[in-house]
This record gives sequence, structure tokens and C-alpha cells, in this order.
Amino acid sequence: MPDKTLLADQQKLMALIEELTPDARTTALKRAEEIGLLPGNKAAVAEEYEKKGQYDAAAEIWVQLGKKEKAAEVYEKNEWYVSAAEIWLQLGNKDRAAACAEACEKKGRYVSAAKIWIELDNKEKAAEAYEKTGEYAYAAKIWIQLDKKEKAAEVYEKNGEYANAAKIWIQLDKKDRAAACAEVYEKEGRYFAAAEIWIQLDKKEKAAEVYEKNMRYTLAAEIWIQLDKKEKAAEVYEKNGEYDVAAKIWLQLDNKVKAAEAYEKRGWYAPAAKIWLQLDDKVKAAEAYEKMREYSNAAEIWLQLDKKDRAAACAEAYEKRGQYDDAAKIWLQLDKKEKAAEAYEKMERYYDAATIYEMLGNAQKASALTELSKMLRINLLK
Repeated sequence: MPDKTLLADQQKLMALIEELTPDARTTALKRAEEIGLLPGNKAAVAEEYEKKGQYDAAAEIWVQLGKKEKAAEVYEKNEWYVSAAEIWLQLGNKDRAAACAEACEKKGRYVSAAKIWIELDNKEKAAEAYEKTGEYAYAAKIWIQLDKKEKAAEVYEKNGEYANAAKIWIQLDKKDRAAACAEVYEKEGRYFAAAEIWIQLDKKEKAAEVYEKNMRYTLAAEIWIQLDKKEKAAEVYEKNGEYDVAAKIWLQLDNKVKAAEAYEKRGWYAPAAKIWLQLDDKVKAAEAYEKMREYSNAAEIWLQLDKKDRAAACAEAYEKRGQYDDAAKIWLQLDKKEKAAEAYEKMERYYDAATIYEMLGNAQKASALTELSKMLRINLLK
């Protein structure tokens, strides 16, 4: 007969342990067993825990007692199917482990089900379970391991990973499916990703067009050059503001008009003017020189074209900039001697101004300026 006092103490101890949290309860239980407060009573304790629905504590004891089957059943009651399945597999009972996976699926716990199916080496079932829970990346990897690439591609599509899907479709020589992936990216505005697929499909023209939509003009232009569509490349470089690069391509295509226009857009008026002269378009050459403030060259051309008003405007532009010497030269070319003399006066070249007034028959003005020049000792020698 067991000692009634000992039994009472054990019952009191059990009552106190039951007040603890599950983890703390298990620890306290182990400690009580170690110091001999619960000798030979483990099975009874486990059964008591089961009655009270404390299945985790019960299972722990059954495992300690080496009764794994009982532990697995307790885990099942507690719906800890992964732990139960682990034990069933240790016991070589794959059917019971599979039943745990199926139980997980019925409750919508597909990730847990997938883990069990993987332990059972049923990868197909695991992939299907991952798909049901939306874990498409895991599912796709498994389908690839199983060499079911088409399934993997479809899963990648479900997950919006069209780049990965397209790679597989290309491997399977299903280029229409890969192209569909690129088109989806385009609709979503993901042009860079779409272009990458078009390149893999050797649809470089499509890739270039998509890069343009994405304003990746340099990439687009490089493809047009590869395709020997230099005109398209030049147009794209212009869109990107790379007018100097565009101009060089226009020159390669012997389209000097486009080249000159591109140089002007870039603000490189000197090469533009040179090209306009080669094309004998003197008006545009003169205008280019004006834009770069090379009014002397511009005036020379305007005079060739008998556009004296435009040449005079160049002289006036020099005067506004304080470049009176350059202005005077243009006035002399225009036979506007008085204007030239006035320009020389403004720059204190009184001797030169006096010489011009002498030529104009204004001896009084010439004499006054000559005297002034001597007095100020300015320009005594030409």
C-alpha cells in the first residue's frame, strides 16, 4: 500500500505545478522527478495531464517514458501535427505521418502540411501545399527540382515573377509564353524588365522601343546601332540631349543638315557654322557665328550676301560689348567711315579717328583730335 501522506503530498505538488505555464510546468515536473518527489508515477501524471487537456505536457512525459506512439497520439489530439508526424516517421509509420499532413491541409495549415510532405519525400504534394498558401517561390523551386519546369513557370507567373517565368519558357522553347510575360511587364509599366525579356528572345527592336518608353535612351540607342539603324540611334540620342553624339552619327550617314542642327542644339556653333558653309548655306552659317558672338565672321558673310543691315547689326553688337576696334573694322567694310571714326573715339584712338575725319574732309574735327592725341600722348604712332 502506498503511503497516504506521500500520495497527498504528490497530489498537492501536482496541483501547484498545474498552476504554472506549460513550459514552466514541464520544467518543474522534471525537477520534481529528479529529486524523487514523483517516483514511478510518470504514466499516471501523463494520463492526468491528458484528462485536463494539457497535451503538450503529457506528450513530453510519454517521450521520456519511451512511449513515442502515445506521445504522437497526444500531439495529434493537441493538433501539433508536425511534432506528431516527426514521431510517426521515427517509428517508420509513414501512413500516420501522411495523415497528419492531410489534417493540416483540412485546417488550411498548408505550410505545416508542406513541411511534413517534404519529410515524407513527397515533393509534389509539398509544392501543391505551398501553392495553396501562396508561397509560390517555394513551390516553384520544388517543381524545378522535380524537373517540372512548366509547372514552375506557371507558379512564377502566379507570383508576378515574369522574368523567372520567361527564362523557363525560353528554355522550354515556348517563346510565345515568354513574350506574353514581357507584354505583362509593359502593361504594368515595368519597361526595363520587359526589355530584358525581349533581349533574351532576340527581339532587340522591341527591346529598344521599350527602353525608349522607359527613357533609357542610351540603352535604346546602343541597340539601334547594333541593328545598324543609325538614324533611329541618332534620333534617340537627341531625345536624351546627347546632341554631339547624334551629330557624329548624322555625319556618318552623310546627313550634314541634321548634323549641323544637332551641333546647334548642343550649343556647339563653330562646327555647325563650318558644316553650313560646306553646304553653301551662308545665312545659317552667319547666324551660327552670331550665336557664338563671332560677329566679324558673321558680318563678312552678310556682306557677301549684300545684307548690309545684318552686317551693321554685327557692328552694333560689338559696340554694346565694348569691342569698338572690331566694330570699327566692320563699319569700314560697310563704308560707314563716320561710324568707324566714332568707334575709334570711344576707345580713345584719336589719331585713327582723326585720319578718318581727314578722309571725310572734316579738317576741323581731324585737327582737334590730332591735337588731343598729342596732348594726351595717346596713339602718337599708329
